[in-house]
Amino acid sequence: MSKEPQQQAGKQVQIQIQLDDDVAQGMYVNLALVNHTETEFTIDVMYLQPQQPRAKVRARMISTPKHTKRLLNALRENLR
Repeated sequence: MSKEPQQQAGKQVQIQIQLDDDVAQGMYVNLALVNHTETEFTIDVMYLQPQQPRAKVRARMISTPKHTKRLLNALRENLR
């Protein structure tokens, strides 16, 4: 087995992130609904107005279990 892919995998990759103006404004959410299968997590974030029986989904995130676990660990670390 060649060691070249392992050496490349060990290199740090710099990621450039593009953030559009409308996305940069952010969006307030106060409710989340999490569903999952064996291969993916779906997280719907929504806004529920006080005294209203209806919530509007503002965004949906679909992710692998591995990435969702990393997100959970990052949230735990930042909430300490």
